Amino acid sequence: MSVLALVTVIAEIGFQALLEPLIGLPSTRAASWIFGVLTDAFYGVVVVVTYYDLRAAKEGIDIEQIIAVFD
Repeated sequence: MSVLALVTVIAEIGFQALLEPLIGLPSTRAASWIFGVLTDAFYGVVVVVTYYDLRAAKEGIDIEQIIAVFD
């Protein structure tokens, strides 16, 4: 499990623990689902940016060279 996934799981557990007494279980589940969607999107962006940075460092290419393939 990556560090980012671990932080996400801990944040979601804390998020649920804070909201459940305040708004009840059904609303907490809905809010947790929304929180999960947002963190999954963030996780996806982090993976893509990390892949780009690693590939650029290994192959010595930049974004302009990658975009030139599509011209």
